[in-house]
Amino acid sequence: MSQTVVPGVLSFIEDPIQELKQPELHDYVRKSPILYWTNQKINRKNIVFKIETNGYAGEQLINGYKRPFGSPNLWVSKMDQHKVETISLTWEETQEVSEIILTFNDDVNEDLVNLHHHRTSFETMPELIKDYEIWGISGVKRQLLAKVVGNRVRQRKHQFDPQQVDRLEINLLETNGSQFKSLFEVRVY
Repeated sequence: MSQTVVPGVLSFIEDPIQELKQPELHDYVRKSPILYWTNQKINRKNIVFKIETNGYAGEQLINGYKRPFGSPNLWVSKMDQHKVETISLTWEETQEVSEIILTFNDDVNEDLVNLHHHRTSFETMPELIKDYEIWGISGVKRQLLAKVVGNRVRQRKHQFDPQQVDRLEINLLETNGSQFKSLFEVRVY
């Protein structure tokens, strides 16, 4: 059991909800596995194995998924909280770009409800990228397209006047506490 939250890893233990132990209280017409498995007793801990995988590779950023489905579907850095990570998108021909949408990892497995009694030990999801920059590059010319400090949301849409670029660089500067930098999706229009 890892004390480090590993992005994209969901761990559950078999522990049926209490109502299943008292069938007279409820009549379940479906036998869903979700009723028999939980992550609540091991929340923010993962059962981890060290294996070689491309589940966190850069290709995950453009596969069309914004959540885990069949695999983590997100890009994840190596564990080094203080290292700036750069994601580059390159085209063979110059592109006209006027909008970039980033979907960050906010740990979709975290049990959050809109009730005042439910609190986490953190104000902002540690996995969210806190500070980042987006640079448009055309040949040797570099232009800062967006800079965000203090991000607290899962998705950011950046719109700007059309720019001619042959490359984009996204510099992930800091998280809200995670040792990994991670990102689900980049869309460029």
